[in-house]
Amino acid sequence: MLIRIIPAILEKDVAEVQRKLDMVKYVAELVQIDIADGEFVNSTTVALAALKNITIPVPVEIHLMVKDPQNYFQTCADLGAQRVFWHYEAVGNDMKAVLERAGEFSFACGIALNPETPLDVLSGVLERLDAVLVMGVTPGAQGRPFVPETLQRIKTLRSAFGGPIAVDGAVSEKNIAALVAAGATDLAVGSALFRAEDITKKYKELQELAHATRNI
Repeated sequence: MLIRIIPAILEKDVAEVQRKLDMVKYVAELVQIDIADGEFVNSTTVALAALKNITIPVPVEIHLMVKDPQNYFQTCADLGAQRVFWHYEAVGNDMKAVLERAGEFSFACGIALNPETPLDVLSGVLERLDAVLVMGVTPGAQGRPFVPETLQRIKTLRSAFGGPIAVDGAVSEKNIAALVAAGATDLAVGSALFRAEDITKKYKELQELAHATRNI
């Protein structure tokens, strides 16, 4: 299965989103934009609708850290999102109904799980998902420490799910090898990439590390 490094953008300022998109448009095949509403998580980011006012020069996926994610699906579709993740913790028992709503759109559908959420909440819906996002940190801000139990969660999930497994939160050169070995395929990298002096070089380094691990 294809292993991908996916730049992750979490910003309050739409101009900063544009700047970061432009920084990676020639190296990344997919970019993740994080949307936080200040309710599901304490922090807030740029509003999803504000992205309509900028140029998106690279394919994107949207990670919705919001309450009532189904209310955002139409805008995600309008933006041309290739894939949309929303959190199980935001929908709970309404998960199947939200999945049905998402099925009305052309984007790929995925559910994100916070570190403390048991994997078995996905029982009965895994076959309906295009991907699963395992959070390596409690969501809401970049720069938080990686939760080491994430590796075992990915291994357990991989044994039951054949599709893409994404991981987001504190992903860096320090843990990419272990994440890929555990079964992750899509590695969302924020701070470790955008704080590099040479983003193109850093992206290629991370990509080579991930692919080398996969080929062992």
